Amino acid sequence: MTLRIRLALLLLILASFADLARGAPARAESLPRPSLASASDLIAAVNSYRAQHGLSAYAVSAILMGTAQAQAEYMASIGSVTHTGPGGTSFSDRLTAAGYRFVFRSENIISASPDASGWDLVSSSAWADADHQHTLLSPNLCEVGAGVTVSGGTAYYVLDAACPSGSGGTGVSTPAPGATYVVGGGTPTVVVVVPNTPKPDGSISHLVQPGETLWSIAIAYRTTIAQLKALNNLADEMIYPGNTLIVARAPSTQTPSATSTETPIPTATPFVFRTATSPPTPTATPAPAAPVTDGSGAVVVGIIVVAALVVAGGMTAAGARRNREKSREREE
Repeated sequence: MTLRIRLALLLLILASFADLARGAPARAESLPRPSLASASDLIAAVNSYRAQHGLSAYAVSAILMGTAQAQAEYMASIGSVTHTGPGGTSFSDRLTAAGYRFVFRSENIISASPDASGWDLVSSSAWADADHQHTLLSPNLCEVGAGVTVSGGTAYYVLDAACPSGSGGTGVSTPAPGATYVVGGGTPTVVVVVPNTPKPDGSISHLVQPGETLWSIAIAYRTTIAQLKALNNLADEMIYPGNTLIVARAPSTQTPSATSTETPIPTATPFVFRTATSPPTPTATPAPAAPVTDGSGAVVVGIIVVAALVVAGGMTAAGARRNREKSREREE
């Protein structure tokens, strides 16, 4: 009877180990995998955020989708978050090269975990300051594009918002960097920059008027934003009505600089983008599942069965030996 009880206990132990071996692969396969927030997810979150503040939704621009995606891919390639694009281009440079004539524009960039949602990005503390909130909530921005690229376990996101020439916002807003306009009711209008003629010494200066931007002034004088910034020691593109800008120095006083050979702003050419209505969705890097070796459960069960049989055989032999010894003692 004692031997049967021991065998029954061994069988129960074997059954428990078999269940564990069969359950291990199932648990490994059920591990949750992170989902990447696509460009469309980010735009949907931004428009939801605007709705909460009583603002109209941004319209998706194919050109802005292209510029945002290109900048996201560039940031991923250098492993850094930056507004500066390939060749030192600014956001304004990239819009101009893509053929987008704008009145207002603003850009947000961020790096985050690939499993971040669109709402995680919009509500991020990195975008809580006034400049980033301007991109999300400005009534003078009307179109948007977004891009995302994953590299090395990090997702790089870009949100480009702007309003093209001929369009208008709803009125009151903080000026976007590089833009000057009168704050008040009504619809912003495009201001035509009237270039000044050179002075007798050959120098040219320009008095900034309401509605003019560094970009529009550069176009009017057939120069570049980078040259205007260098001539006027500007750290950024912010200018205000009443500022006097140096457009060209007198030939006798002009000193060569690295920006003197800069290529003029290229003519407007269509920017290459994936689709006009569906934002590009980069493929997320699959999260590695817990390693499960094929057949490992069967091998474990086989080893346990063999070990149990050996133990059972030893116990049976020991019992038989004790029985023989007891029989001999009775005979004696």
